[in-house]
Amino acid sequence: MDFKKPSRFDIFVHTLASYVLMRGAYKKYVDTFGLKGDEEVLDFGGGGGGLTRHIAKRLLQGRGHVTCLDTSEAWLDVARKQLRRFPNVRFVCDEISNLADAGPQFDVIAIHIMLHDIDREFRQDIVSALSRTLKDTGKLFIREPTKEKHGMPADEIRQLMTNGGLEEVGFTEGKLRFVGPTYSGVFLKPPRTEN
Repeated sequence: MDFKKPSRFDIFVHTLASYVLMRGAYKKYVDTFGLKGDEEVLDFGGGGGGLTRHIAKRLLQGRGHVTCLDTSEAWLDVARKQLRRFPNVRFVCDEISNLADAGPQFDVIAIHIMLHDIDREFRQDIVSALSRTLKDTGKLFIREPTKEKHGMPADEIRQLMTNGGLEEVGFTEGKLRFVGPTYSGVFLKPPRTEN
């Protein structure tokens, strides 16, 4: 699949999976974020908006916003159509490094089953940029497949996050239907100490 220019079939399969087959799993995952409703949230690599939808629902109750960031305008068009009834969603087609230039702006970052699709050589720069967009004491939630052929080891995720200045404060390992074994981690950006 071409992530920047998905075919109609790719969009159909993704929409079916995200909005029908995986809907319950997405909702349960967002429930673990403990959102109060007033947060600024980044859905990194939000694609067609499957996870963004559940975040937006949570934030409606308290004037929070979610930014669905992706580098594919085609996928963001899918998300715009699916999420048109949510006024609290921003759609941004850009690289995370450009958002990081604006400094800390998010209370929560979600990365859902997409970091493993990024070439290994770029992962650390991306995670470091994500860390720069996270406010002090903000949390980053990540869920990734851990299969050898299609995924990444939990230890690699932990190392990337640690190198990016984040501390693991919780994790679970499990199995997700249609995905297989997964690692779900919660990382905290510690407050800066004044010298």
